[in-house]
Amino acid sequence: MLDDLLLTALHSSAFAITTDAVVAVDGKQDIVLFSAGAEATFGYDAASMIGQPLSRLIPERFREEHGKRIAQFAESRETLRPMTQRQEILSLHRDGHEFRSQAAIARVEVDGKVVLTAVVRDVTVQLRQEERVQTVLKELDHRVRNVLTRLSAVVQLTSTSATSTAEYREALLSRLDSISRAHAQLARTDWLGVEMKDLILDQIRPYADDRNFQLDGPSLGLSAEAAQSLSMIIHELATNAVKHGALSTVPSGLVKISWRLSEAPDRRLLLSWREPGGISPTKQTTAGLGTTLIRQLVTHELNGHANLSFSPGGAVCELSLPLERMLSEQPAYW
Repeated sequence: MLDDLLLTALHSSAFAITTDAVVAVDGKQDIVLFSAGAEATFGYDAASMIGQPLSRLIPERFREEHGKRIAQFAESRETLRPMTQRQEILSLHRDGHEFRSQAAIARVEVDGKVVLTAVVRDVTVQLRQEERVQTVLKELDHRVRNVLTRLSAVVQLTSTSATSTAEYREALLSRLDSISRAHAQLARTDWLGVEMKDLILDQIRPYADDRNFQLDGPSLGLSAEAAQSLSMIIHELATNAVKHGALSTVPSGLVKISWRLSEAPDRRLLLSWREPGGISPTKQTTAGLGTTLIRQLVTHELNGHANLSFSPGGAVCELSLPLERMLSEQPAYW
């Protein structure tokens, strides 16, 4: 059997090494023990807390109810309520800020006197991390669903316009590559957004070099959702230009891409794609798949308007997109 002195030493060392707060109170709910972990957790030194009411560690609006529950536990026959059986509680730091915590409480009776000992753990960081994980999982599920929906639509639309297996394969792989490049850009920024100019360059460079296009527009950070839709739109315009328009005459062809923001109150992103002097896309007398896809993306995913024309002077695409649907919330990108 361990003697009383050794037990006291063991208890003291255990309280000293735990980072959790250990607080013991008597039957009047006055503090009789305040560990080093409690000092770190609540911001008080132990000497100043001995004899103080436990309610000092509880936000004022919860003190009455908390006191009743502690009294009920003290009068009960229960000896332990572990953290897994208790809900999250709010605790009060010395500087006045509240923090989220979990607590286990034990009841012992010595010589007819009840002593309650609580182990309190600040779980603010832990819960934030758990909430962040849940948010990421929900966002991932949302993105995967969007990607699958978009892929399904692309596969279906591509199959309806292809005249041969080879044409279908080429068109489908090209569109999948466009989606893949947009995802790669977003992955590099942790899906926080993409710079407008970078997105356009990434989509057009497989089909042209710096001599074949001119970009003009302000720095603009696009949201992840907007970037995915706009990348497909730029891809469709580029492949159309390669087949029927200005980029079919590489290295002499030219595409001018510009964008600007309209004035308040109805602020919009105005994007212009022009192929001055390009070969007239005479084969495209009716709306093809690319045109259909552009209109669907602009209307249904970006809630905007698209005006496309194919005249002898070259293809022109004017997009009007609501700014709140386009901008990234991260100021680092715009």
